[in-house]
Amino acid sequence: ASMLGAVLGARQTAELGKEMRMAQTIQSQILPARPAVVPGFDLAGSCRNSGAVGGDYFDYVPMADGRTLAVVADVSGHNLASGMVMVGARATLRTLAGAHTCGARVFEALAQGMFDDLTRTERFITAAGIVLRPQDLAVDVINAGHAEVMHYVARERTVRTVVGAGPILGFVPGARYEAQSLVLEPGDCLLLYTDGVTESTNGEGEMFGEDRLAEILGQTAKFGARAVVDAVLSAVRQFEGPQGRGDDVTVVAVRAMPRQGVGL
Repeated sequence: ASMLGAVLGARQTAELGKEMRMAQTIQSQILPARPAVVPGFDLAGSCRNSGAVGGDYFDYVPMADGRTLAVVADVSGHNLASGMVMVGARATLRTLAGAHTCGARVFEALAQGMFDDLTRTERFITAAGIVLRPQDLAVDVINAGHAEVMHYVARERTVRTVVGAGPILGFVPGARYEAQSLVLEPGDCLLLYTDGVTESTNGEGEMFGEDRLAEILGQTAKFGARAVVDAVLSAVRQFEGPQGRGDDVTVVAVRAMPRQGVGL
């Protein structure tokens, strides 16, 4: 009986491991394989899960009017259930964005469409998005209870935050959102990220924090969006040390391309 139990337990463990690997593959395949091409902008993003499957998500979503919604979202928890919710949210978001021309209305429709499911599964989603039009540095920023978007101002060489947030997705029915309009200048860079960045901790329990993140953005923005993303992920890994990977970590950078022949 003991031997049979051990064999059955090993088989169940192997099957569970296979299912987790399949889930991990599916989740990795639905994340963007490469940045979206939006003339006038340089984009980059990356997602690092704390386990085999996580609840973080980023995407570049086409909208009905030809604009692109660069979005980062974070489902509560970082396990298989959170990953399943994330997959559903992605599908819903892409469908809604293709039918709307306003980023705020996309977020409202997403909140309404997923409210019942999120309530039943006791999950919620925070998200932030930037709506981009080709060759137009006027952008819209929408926030659903997410970390504030950071804005590197090239002319001043300073980092600001884009203030303004709506309710978390799944918290209230009939949620309303307003877009924060922002006119970028060549060389400016916007940073979207999940709380796994700022709330990562080192061996002494100290958090990475917004100040470190802003400093990295200010130092690397001039080198391009990919340089920003890579520098943030590297800094978080180094800060966490060997124990690391306490939460999912996702970063997306959107840089306004400088005029040709002008270095910023």
